[in-house]
Amino acid sequence: MSMTHEVYERGQIVIPKYIRDLLGWGKGTPVSFTVEGDKVILRRAESISDEFRELAAEINLKEKDIDMIVTDHRAYGKRFSMPK
Repeated sequence: MSMTHEVYERGQIVIPKYIRDLLGWGKGTPVSFTVEGDKVILRRAESISDEFRELAAEINLKEKDIDMIVTDHRAYGKRFSMPK
């Protein structure tokens, strides 16, 4: 299947509803991007922290550094999240 869409001003794209439904993706589904040549592969991520750990391993971050960054990120999100 192939579809063509535009990249919007802030670099955003829309994943068509048909594809989201087919994959079972909804609001908040974690995704990862992989660049291979001139292609971008979009796939469901296990979790954002798992994806971060994979990237961190590539730049040789230590486990304690990763834990500190993830903890700080979660604390920041709790302080500055929008009220529901």
